[in-house]
Amino acid sequence: MDAIELARQRAAELHHVVVQHGHDPWLAYEFVVAEAEECGYVVEGTVPGAEMLDGGRAKLLKDLILHELKGTLFEQALLVAHELGHALLGDAEDATHAKEVDFARSA
Repeated sequence: MDAIELARQRAAELHHVVVQHGHDPWLAYEFVVAEAEECGYVVEGTVPGAEMLDGGRAKLLKDLILHELKGTLFEQALLVAHELGHALLGDAEDATHAKEVDFARSA
């Protein structure tokens, strides 16, 4: 089993737990915030270009996921989910900050 499959399985488990707690996956931002909270993280939005973002659009800070308040709620959900992925997959220390995000680009 490769790392991508392990990540997919962990995401599926977390998704199931949050659905069981009554959250609606069609409300992407609220859903990913609930996932983050389930994992012990607080999610906060900030103005684009905030110093704490270190030039990126979102950042994981210990038990806080900080993201810029820019774009649609779906785009903000992707930023939060990306940082949550770093937190849960253990690569938060090696994370680099993207200055531009192409939401249409496939992984």
